[in-house]
Amino acid sequence: VGYGLEGAFAALGDRLRLNAEVIRVEQVGEAVEVIYRQDGAEHHVRARHAIVATPAPVSARILRGLPAAYFLDGLRTTF
Repeated sequence: VGYGLEGAFAALGDRLRLNAEVIRVEQVGEAVEVIYRQDGAEHHVRARHAIVATPAPVSARILRGLPAAYFLDGLRTTF
């Protein structure tokens, strides 16, 4: 962890998962569910919001149940 983010990460406490592979992010009612794999086990966590900061092909693979306009309107791709 670098870039001076240690304080921000510390403030998140156990709400931040490091060294985990996100399998899927789904809209479930008014919540979002993130399914991830860590240490060989699959985990599920629900939250009001999730920040997804991945390349577009990864986002397209893991995001589920979101209206296309919601996902694509903010997508910016530069080649």
